[in-house]
Amino acid sequence: MIRATTVGVLKGYKSNLMKSFISLNSARRDVLKPRNFQSYADDPATASQAYQIRRALQRTASQLSVSQEVTYKYESAWAALNSVVDRVDNEGGSAHDAMLRVLDDPKGDARTALGKVLTELGNDIVQSMNTKYGDTFVFAGADGLNVPFEVREDGHLYYRGVNVDTEVPKLVSDSNGAPVTVDKDGNYDPNGTYYLKSRTTTIMSKEDYEAKSTLLKDASGNPLWVDAHGVENPGDAFRFLVVESQTTPVTEADFTAEGSDYIVLRDTNGNPVPRLDENGNPAVDLSGNPLYSAINKAMVTQEEYDSSVPNVFTDQAGNLVPVTKDGVLDTTGEYYIVMDNAQVISQDDYKTAQTDLAKLDFMLGEKNFVDIGLGLQENLDDELIQSSAFDETLQGISFLGYGVDEQGHPKNIFSLIRKMGDMAVNYDDAQWVKGDSVYEEFDQLVGKFEKMASEFKVMHSDMDAQAKALKNNNDMLTDNADTLKEQIHDLEDMDDAEAITSFIWAQYCYNAALKVGNSILSESLMDYMS
Repeated sequence: MIRATTVGVLKGYKSNLMKSFISLNSARRDVLKPRNFQSYADDPATASQAYQIRRALQRTASQLSVSQEVTYKYESAWAALNSVVDRVDNEGGSAHDAMLRVLDDPKGDARTALGKVLTELGNDIVQSMNTKYGDTFVFAGADGLNVPFEVREDGHLYYRGVNVDTEVPKLVSDSNGAPVTVDKDGNYDPNGTYYLKSRTTTIMSKEDYEAKSTLLKDASGNPLWVDAHGVENPGDAFRFLVVESQTTPVTEADFTAEGSDYIVLRDTNGNPVPRLDENGNPAVDLSGNPLYSAINKAMVTQEEYDSSVPNVFTDQAGNLVPVTKDGVLDTTGEYYIVMDNAQVISQDDYKTAQTDLAKLDFMLGEKNFVDIGLGLQENLDDELIQSSAFDETLQGISFLGYGVDEQGHPKNIFSLIRKMGDMAVNYDDAQWVKGDSVYEEFDQLVGKFEKMASEFKVMHSDMDAQAKALKNNNDMLTDNADTLKEQIHDLEDMDDAEAITSFIWAQYCYNAALKVGNSILSESLMDYMS
């Protein structure tokens, strides 16, 4: 028989009482914070699973935040574009409405006022495209901290410091494809520092040129000067030149015949001047009769001649420079470049234009991808799979356009409006009639504007569709977050009723242990006393 000593009883009692106390504290903690486990060691499998879900929830919350920011940005962009649509659409007070009224042939002040309206509408478009969301400019692409559009003193629109009307012109080239160099006056010069723009040149055949430029010459090769009667008169103040291609070879019998309408070229003594052949010898017909030049309709004044003969491409020595039918420099070419409307560009300006256009192309292609829950992933070459992310950049020039077309007209909505506004203001009534080149150009620009406006409205509609898609994406991410929270709750959180029941039971056990202790301590003390 083993005697239960006081020390043994107390030792066993304290151990069991502490276990009850620990169970009570654990149950109380579960009530205050009902979790299935308090540390990874409590349930490694469940804890690992819960960690993965919490990680997914954190990523989803980040994606939702980014997606909402992009949505707000796109809504601001849509509102700005809507304002631009109101200014370019064919409703009353819009740019298109003003253009149509200009085409209705208003006179004087009316057209000038409409031109100023177009200019102001263009400025309003720029202000709308400079809208901000928060601290960033919506249409500034990757550089949201600086204003994207600026109208400078030269009247051109600049996007992030680059002229949107930048043009890299096509140049007249040689047979090797290298640009032909000219001097600043447009004369061919192998050492020149300028280029000749091919868009502003026209091509004509040698035959056509010679038909307009060949003069009847004397024996010394000098052009013949005659009076109104066809008589050589070098001292006449109203001298005429005789154009070779327009003269008619006739015999003496032709112009001496009764009733003849011919006026024949005569010398200062009034004698008919024999016609010369290509070798400079007197020309004859098949019968050997001398030929003379009938000039009844072949005479032109010096002024008429100078205005009708095209100004063609020459070198610095004044020699004609032949080209192919495509305008390519070629010593055996059968064509000439007409320089009447030709323009030159310096090599430095050409290089600057190349650089500026490259900048615009680069800015148009800038992208800033963000993760909005599309499965962000890279390929095997560590390059982003673009369909798995969202490009949030909005390039202003993608909406307004940039550069010039084949006719040299702007492909930018603002610049086109500004150009038509200037035309309406600066041209007088005499030019503003149907059939006039200025009026017809304005009409052509209106057609181009209508096409641009239509494309702009399509992009505006696409922007609305993108904003709606982003909102749907936000809803999807919100649903995903709710689902993940439920999974976390199921894995980590205890049932409240079970936690309270366990706490009440642990408290009952602890109180019972205390009562048992009173009994044990009382009996052990009496034993000791006796």
